[in-house]
Amino acid sequence: MDTASSTPRGGVESLLDEARARTLALVEPVSEADLNRQHHPLMSPLVWDLGHIAAFEDLWVCREAGLDLLRPDLAEVYDATETPRPKRADLPYLRRDEAVAYMGAVRERMLETRAVAAGQRQDRDDDVGDLVDAQQPTRQGARGRRDDDSEDDLQRDLP
Repeated sequence: MDTASSTPRGGVESLLDEARARTLALVEPVSEADLNRQHHPLMSPLVWDLGHIAAFEDLWVCREAGLDLLRPDLAEVYDATETPRPKRADLPYLRRDEAVAYMGAVRERMLETRAVAAGQRQDRDDDVGDLVDAQQPTRQGARGRRDDDSEDDLQRDLP
């Protein structure tokens, strides 16, 4: 898949923001009772999934940036491999306002981490560019001709 042509201006942050806005718009009209209800044993309570989204993004940010989890107390609650769906309704998961706040805090941290990483990449690129520039000798030909010497100057130097 050619992501260069499908990634909008703003990069991955823009895509993540769009997905988050759509997710929150989908659950906005859902009542608190319906968000917290486990409608079927094969389904998590919908609000559990909101917390899971935040916990997974936090895990991703922490692995990439070498940071600690924002909410290590939630790691087991939102670990889908450790919490079978039929048991998720009994877990101490976050309710709507808490889950949305957690999502926002994780996203803010992700954006800050990416900005710092982008600055570090730019600094490294600048350092590499400076190093390359410092290592480049003035390009000269056999007679000491530099690239900016004119042909007339070269002719004068001939015997």
